[in-house]
Amino acid sequence: MKMFNLFKKKKDSVFSWLKRINKAEQPQAEINSFHFGILEFEDTGYSLYLTGSSKYGKDEEWYCFSDFTPKEKYFNLKEQFEKVYSSEEWKDVLYNTEFLIREFVASPEFKKHFISKAEAITLAFDDGDLVRII
Repeated sequence: MKMFNLFKKKKDSVFSWLKRINKAEQPQAEINSFHFGILEFEDTGYSLYLTGSSKYGKDEEWYCFSDFTPKEKYFNLKEQFEKVYSSEEWKDVLYNTEFLIREFVASPEFKKHFISKAEAITLAFDDGDLVRII
């Protein structure tokens, strides 16, 4: 992808968002899965959000149940990555966002984060197919 290198350099802002969530609050013990969703807003562009669910393994569409929603739920992708997201196709947005989440999962910060205890972590556009991260 043409924007891969630029995107890689900007990953720290996503990592910082996740670290702020981890520092500010902890989900209940029964939350066993986390979902990163991508939305496209007409006025602000693409945003990433995080929710947690206790339904993984109990319901096929577990990611639709938000049992945990952090106060800082949304991360505006376009604001942070304007050059990357200004004219991308949705598949590129999904690919680049998947790269960011996988980078976080492979990082030392992940081991300190509450999402590291999850049975499943997924990513998807709200009306799209799930990408299984772990």
